[in-house]
Amino acid sequence: MMSLDEKIGGLDFEEELLDGYEQLEELFGVGVLDEITDFDREDSLELSFLVSLNRAGIRLSSEDLDILLEEEDACFLEIAVSREKPLLYRVFWKYPKGSGGQDLLLSEVPFRPEHGFALDLADRFAAMNNLLVLTARDLMEEAEDDGETVSIYTKYFNRQEDNEALLWWKKLSSQEDFGG
Repeated sequence: MMSLDEKIGGLDFEEELLDGYEQLEELFGVGVLDEITDFDREDSLELSFLVSLNRAGIRLSSEDLDILLEEEDACFLEIAVSREKPLLYRVFWKYPKGSGGQDLLLSEVPFRPEHGFALDLADRFAAMNNLLVLTARDLMEEAEDDGETVSIYTKYFNRQEDNEALLWWKKLSSQEDFGG
């Protein structure tokens, strides 16, 4: 049986064909999207977008985020696309009410039932671009990279050493229900 890394290795991808921001804005609406891609880091191999799931579309970059956090949780959906292969992951973020944005919870399932639509739209985006959607367990599978054994996440999304995101993926991949 072919490993996930072998399957991914056989996929072809041309980043130029992907205009993630505009496509996501068409799906989710204008004014609810932040691009959080770290273009300054060579070892970042992903295009990252954060969709606001908050009232009035309050984004992570909004000046109103602190006010929102005093009254309720702030929820987002991160959608990340590999710049190496046609791969996508999506994960829900929640900053709990009263945390001042200091505590971040992650989950592969929506924190609120009414946010389920966001998964459908993210999956539609993946289908439009022929992207393989990966779960936390997929991201933590082993892959061969220049003679070293690393995770799928490290090989195709973020090669940074001492990567805090790897700790989150390990935690998510070990959860039975992926709940927050």
